[in-house]
Amino acid sequence: MCVGCIKGVGYCINFNVSGCFESIASISRSLYSIVRNVGGYEEGEERLAPGPGNICSGIFMHGFGGCIAEVGEGIISCMSNPCDIGQPNATCFPRTAKGVFNLFASPFSGSLRWIHSTSIGGSRCFKKQEHKNGWRRFPR
Repeated sequence: MCVGCIKGVGYCINFNVSGCFESIASISRSLYSIVRNVGGYEEGEERLAPGPGNICSGIFMHGFGGCIAEVGEGIISCMSNPCDIGQPNATCFPRTAKGVFNLFASPFSGSLRWIHSTSIGGSRCFKKQEHKNGWRRFPR
């Protein structure tokens, strides 16, 4: 009886922690998609498709690497093609303003990507796998 209660409390804690991580991941995924779409990028949630297997790879490989990639992409969008010189009477303001906005928005999208990857990794660490012995409840 006592062992069953301890296991039940353990599963309850694990599922609650895992659920909190999944909630944080879904909120950060939505905010990341909004920031990317406001910045004028076509890809939003598609960039978050491969999730990390654990919390360490979520923090370092997917999170920190993704954050650096987002900031680098913001810098590149600010510096590359600010003007369309091929057209007569071309103004540089719209493309330059978009690049500067992406430069300022890229740290936010990078931190949201980091939070999302860390949350997915944490969720996968705390989720319990199915019973290995194949025990199931009998039908009624």
